[in-house]
Amino acid sequence: MPPAASSAASSAASSAASSSSSSSSSSAASSSSSAGDLVVRSADLRGPAYGLLAAGPAQSQCSGASGTTFCFMCAFESSSSSSTGDDCDYDDDDAAVGGGAFADDGNDHPASLRSLVRALVAQKRETYQIIRRVWHAYDRNVRPEVVWTRPDGVVVQSPAWSLDSIKTHLLTAPEFHTLFLDCVENVFTNIVMAQNTVLIDRDTGAADPEAVEAFLKTVKAMCAYKESRARLRNHGGGGAGSGPARGGAGKRSR
Repeated sequence: MPPAASSAASSAASSAASSSSSSSSSSAASSSSSAGDLVVRSADLRGPAYGLLAAGPAQSQCSGASGTTFCFMCAFESSSSSSTGDDCDYDDDDAAVGGGAFADDGNDHPASLRSLVRALVAQKRETYQIIRRVWHAYDRNVRPEVVWTRPDGVVVQSPAWSLDSIKTHLLTAPEFHTLFLDCVENVFTNIVMAQNTVLIDRDTGAADPEAVEAFLKTVKAMCAYKESRARLRNHGGGGAGSGPARGGAGKRSR
């Protein structure tokens, strides 16, 4: 190839490479800008983990449920503002008064159900048993007399209080915080039990170092958690709650 032609070809190649590099840089900048825009738009879609006036996207409490989900303890309040729910008696046929409060006839269902929960917690019953006992007590003794007005104004006679709704309230309501803490301990227990099944190599009879290390870390974390709970109890914290919650927009009639 003649020198002039070679020089021209080299110049053209250099120009093409420069153009390609410029194009790539421009494309990268555009892509980066686009990615930045996506991050901003994604952030705009995020919400609180716990909303105070409206439910957050991850809100597992009763306040995060739909308006058609019934929770007796959220919908009804005790008939006495000073009631602590010390008695649990379902023998009488009681009437109700409007506004979510119950008649003062010696049997206060909201306080009685709360008393039942606290008694079972004090007896160290498993959470699943407590949930089922509360469901049975409500379904047999309370539900036939309940009239609930939903937030949208629809009146529901004898609404069912589902096991899932009861579980949600008992595990997330501050009044029964001990139940949640007990569940965390149960999680630790199950992890320890599961890890114990894989500690020893069946062929050699020797302990697996990695499995043992994971086991010891779990035990250490569990002990730290229990010690923390014990300190809270010594300072008056970590209890099952004090007094019944008040609030709600339901009413009950014969």
